[in-house]
Amino acid sequence: MTWGLLPSFCQHPTDFCQNVGPLAQVLIKFLKKNSHMHENVAVALQVIVNQNKNALSQNADADVSEPCVSLESVSKLSCPPTYSKKVATKNLKTLASYSNKLVRALTHQFLESPPEKRSFLKDAIGCLTSITDPSVTKKIFKSFLEQFGFIDESGEFGKPVSENESKLADKEPGNTNAMEKDAQRCFILELASCFVEGAQEDLIDLIYNFIKSSFQVISDIGHHQAYHTLSRILREHAWFCSSRFSELIDFLLGFKSPTDVATLRSRFACFHPLMVYTLKVDSEEENAKAFLIVNEIIITLKDAKEEDVRKAGYDVLLEIGSTLRDMASLSSESSDTPYQKLINMVMGYLSGTSPHVKSGAVSVLSMLIYKDTDIYRSMPDLIPSILTLLQGKSVEVVKAVLGFVKVLVSCLEGRDLQHLLPDILKEILLWSAVSRNHFRSKVTVIIEIMIRKCGFNSVTSAAPDRYRRFLKNVMENRHAKTNPKDDAEPITDKETQHSTKRHEKKGQNELDTEPRNQSAHGKRRENKDGPSTNGKSMRGRFDRSNKFSKGKFDQKRKIDQGRPPSGQKRKFDQGPQSGQKRKFDQGTQRGQKRKFEGPPSGQKRNTNMGKNGGFKKASPGSMAKRGKFVKNGDIKEV
Repeated sequence: MTWGLLPSFCQHPTDFCQNVGPLAQVLIKFLKKNSHMHENVAVALQVIVNQNKNALSQNADADVSEPCVSLESVSKLSCPPTYSKKVATKNLKTLASYSNKLVRALTHQFLESPPEKRSFLKDAIGCLTSITDPSVTKKIFKSFLEQFGFIDESGEFGKPVSENESKLADKEPGNTNAMEKDAQRCFILELASCFVEGAQEDLIDLIYNFIKSSFQVISDIGHHQAYHTLSRILREHAWFCSSRFSELIDFLLGFKSPTDVATLRSRFACFHPLMVYTLKVDSEEENAKAFLIVNEIIITLKDAKEEDVRKAGYDVLLEIGSTLRDMASLSSESSDTPYQKLINMVMGYLSGTSPHVKSGAVSVLSMLIYKDTDIYRSMPDLIPSILTLLQGKSVEVVKAVLGFVKVLVSCLEGRDLQHLLPDILKEILLWSAVSRNHFRSKVTVIIEIMIRKCGFNSVTSAAPDRYRRFLKNVMENRHAKTNPKDDAEPITDKETQHSTKRHEKKGQNELDTEPRNQSAHGKRRENKDGPSTNGKSMRGRFDRSNKFSKGKFDQKRKIDQGRPPSGQKRKFDQGPQSGQKRKFDQGTQRGQKRKFEGPPSGQKRNTNMGKNGGFKKASPGSMAKRGKFVKNGDIKEV
């Protein structure tokens, strides 16, 4: 538990120069014997090196690479005043005298540790090699190449073997198989990325040659580490990028774009410094090669089915654009800045013949204008060039352009959007009558955003006359779905996004002519409450209902036969005396028994009930059919 506080005690020690020797011996001992102390030792070394380097750069508040939670917690502690330049220089010089042993101990543990526990050791190795004598660092790296047999005695890399030769060599006793050899190469490449920061030209050339030989031998999975190490070289050493630009472009473009997301990101990370260098230098040959890089990124964006792959392409373009914007802010040149050159380079694909590439270029411009809306001011040809594509018939291109317009009107403020209304409305309203591919719904969403930001009168006055009715319908539908108070309130970005999502969801119900799926419950409600949609009228349903109920009415009509008309009373020959029960000659009430004395067989019986009618003596069979039964001469109605 006490040794867990080691990084905290390494914060600006006052006696570091006097005790760095004993401290180094203790740290090496822990690295060799106590594996649970690797993280604490690695973080402590990073704290010591980074604090002294910050003092030398006169930037005590500079961001320090903090790869772990422990270092983040240490940086939040209250720190005493930083070292002076003199003290910091002395501390680093003293630590560099012990860095050889420390780096060897760290690299040995790096080799023995599993991949998931190497991150702390990698950062510590990178910090120490940045202050170590470059000749010592090269010697350490070369010893690992010799240990695994990647270079011969003359210091040259072995000739790459073919796949068949590799299989034959694997069968020989004592030879390591290809998979184990690839794992060793990946380990050396990962270790080489730690040596890049403090390396000089000879070590950089050695690492680069090892990277080139590894690309010819290892599988696609091992390319991730090769791309990552090369990207670190290009980022840390600008001289290498400028001196070998053509060679690097030809080398990278000679490989296919990987399908693995991690490998693809590492490959795009190599393109970043190359693109920045190309756009800074005004050369036709180098600009032509830069077009090849942009072309690969755009095609990757369009062909990718996974969102992570598309995000990798967008991220590298955003990083390139951000770097170029920062350069433009520091430059006072009035000519086209490198950032504008990038936009012009992407716009060049708008005049291509492939709709696939055109739509990809529009998507890239949508992303760039989302991050920087000032593009349309510095490049007035941008918006007209994109809106012209709406006059074509390519569905893929029209979708991309409508998406660009939606991003544009959502990001701009109302006063800036006012000047663009005539040009935008003239082109997008051409697709307001097309329900196919949800074009009409997309146009409606754009119009609603314009109305909220600029007002209905401004939008109507800027639109052609033949579309006034469509705009009026959009306004009426909007009033039916939103609160009228919303029109008077200023719009915010959250409201715009909410409105956009709402109308995209409901636009098909209101405007689209394509049929939508309907649940069985919804169909039953529609048949019950609304007009019929299957060609049958309401009268047909009533006729069918009357047909089903006709038998019930006929049966009731038969039962009512023989009763007096409505409003007349029955007449009986004899009535009951006061306090006596009435006797019925013709029947009883429900639930009462009566004695039946009918006429002889074959004779009719006279009755005084409302109508004169005769009844035939009912047989048991007929009584059963009428829901009655006979028992001992008594008739009981059920």
